[in-house]
Amino acid sequence: MQAQTHDGRSLRILTLIDEHSRACLALKVARRINSLDVIEALADAMCLHGIPEHIRFHNGPEMISKALCK
Repeated sequence: MQAQTHDGRSLRILTLIDEHSRACLALKVARRINSLDVIEALADAMCLHGIPEHIRFHNGPEMISKALCK
C-alpha cells in the first residue's frame, strides 16, 4: 500500500495478513521499503507464527527482487 503525508511525501505500508484467520501478522510503515525489509518482516512473522504453506504477494517492485526468490 502507498499513502501520502500532509506535505505530499510518499509513505509505504507493508501488510502481512493471514488469509485463513484474517489476522494481521505485521505492519511496516516507512518512506521506502526494499526487498530486505520484506524478508525481515517475513522472517519475524515466521518466528512468531510458524512457517506458512503458501505465500501470496501483490506485485510491487520490492516483491520482484531476486533476494526474495532465494
